[in-house]
Amino acid sequence: MIHALQGVVEVSEIESIVEQLPAPLATPVQEASPVQANLDLVLRAEGKRWDDPIMAIDVHKEPLAWAVATPEGIEDEAMTENNTGGIGTVIAACRNHGVKMVAMESTSEYWLLPYWLLTEAGIPVLVANPLQVKAVMGVKTDKLDARRIAFALRDGRLRPSVACTREEYALRKDMRQLVEQVEYATQCEQRIQQIFHKADVPDLVGNAMNSQRGRSILVSVTGCRTRDELLGVVTAEYSMYKGRITDPVELEIVTDTYWDFSNRVRANGDMERLAMELDSFLAHEDKALVLERNGIMYAKQHPAFLQDLKYLLTFEGIGRRTALPILAELVNIRYFPTAAKLAKWTGLVPGVYQSGHRKRANGKIYKGGNKYLRRAVWLVAQRCFGMRENIIKQFIQHLIRDKHKSKMVAITEGAHKVLTIIHAMLTRQEPFTVIANEEVIKRQERNTKRKWSEVERMMMGLAEEEIVPRLVPRLKARLEACTNMERIVAELAASLLGNIDADQIVSEPGGG
Repeated sequence: MIHALQGVVEVSEIESIVEQLPAPLATPVQEASPVQANLDLVLRAEGKRWDDPIMAIDVHKEPLAWAVATPEGIEDEAMTENNTGGIGTVIAACRNHGVKMVAMESTSEYWLLPYWLLTEAGIPVLVANPLQVKAVMGVKTDKLDARRIAFALRDGRLRPSVACTREEYALRKDMRQLVEQVEYATQCEQRIQQIFHKADVPDLVGNAMNSQRGRSILVSVTGCRTRDELLGVVTAEYSMYKGRITDPVELEIVTDTYWDFSNRVRANGDMERLAMELDSFLAHEDKALVLERNGIMYAKQHPAFLQDLKYLLTFEGIGRRTALPILAELVNIRYFPTAAKLAKWTGLVPGVYQSGHRKRANGKIYKGGNKYLRRAVWLVAQRCFGMRENIIKQFIQHLIRDKHKSKMVAITEGAHKVLTIIHAMLTRQEPFTVIANEEVIKRQERNTKRKWSEVERMMMGLAEEEIVPRLVPRLKARLEACTNMERIVAELAASLLGNIDADQIVSEPGGG
């Protein structure tokens, strides 16, 4: 490049520009886990002919069928139980036969215990997708599955799928629940917005769900019986933090706005519904915060994961609650040497159902991949499409305007591009950078700095205490509230139907 630019720019000028470039972020060195130590060997297993003994395990809920194969054929095979004792027998057989690699299918969650115990015993394990095993083996039968998996591994016909340790799998489960709780909270907020629309609320009340102060006032509105009581709540909420109000006249205006809103909601008969939707929203949001705390705690304990999290947060459309599930599902980007393979594993590629050299990729997307990662990157693309200015938004608008694609198809293709960007950031270990005008670059820097500072503040405020003891009193209070409500309903039924009928209703399974 320097020789090509000679005559246009001096070499000294190029060197001075290079010296002014920011230094790349240093990736912390993390002590390798058993899975990471064997990852290189597992990733090289595809296409490799094994001359050493290898083992295949056919996983079921109860039995494990295993077979040891060599280049000459099956050397040993047996059946054992899928528990700690039975897996101990498998480990002993691996050591007796000098097994260098074990292959198994990812059958539901029954493969996790044997995978963890074998990996912790220092035995490399290749986990293959059952669809792939079926494709390379032909017709599957339980009696011959272990033998056929062994032959497929020995001949190098198996491709390793993503596998994770106990901690990584627990993080995956937490992050999947995080996405679920956030979606539930969003549904509750949408139902609250419907109540707002019927009450013809002004912008002050319509935007109340976007701030902690507004939510607190809305919760109080459902219980306030007089305007003076509501005025006290509004005065207390606006007496602190950013946007505080000290002028009594302005406080009166805000109170009148919320009081008129409460009267219209009562007139529509939606006050109890509003209270229940707010209760559901806050319950889901509280669970989401607990799960997000677990993800941040994991990042605090694993520097490499934290570094990848910071890289993802440099992309404008990715926040904490999106970056954590994405990293939890990927586990290790080294499983995917190219972005195309990551897209196929995610299911964001067209499904092709024909043979031949020239294939037409014009069908619907292949949904046999990781649906959780696919959902996460699709939501990122949807969020980017709603932003003021974003490269993904420009790409989606180009597909809609110039290629005449539908909105949903264009967003799906935008999700594929988001996935490609994520793969590039994680494989190169570089933050996302944009080539744009100075204003856009400064906005991205401010956005990245804000998200990084939020993560660092959360990490500094994390306590090592357990979450469950903190939740137990809340669960007991909710149980007591349910018991009281059941008693109230039983008494109401007794007053309307008579004691005999009410007792009969309450005593029925699921009654009351």
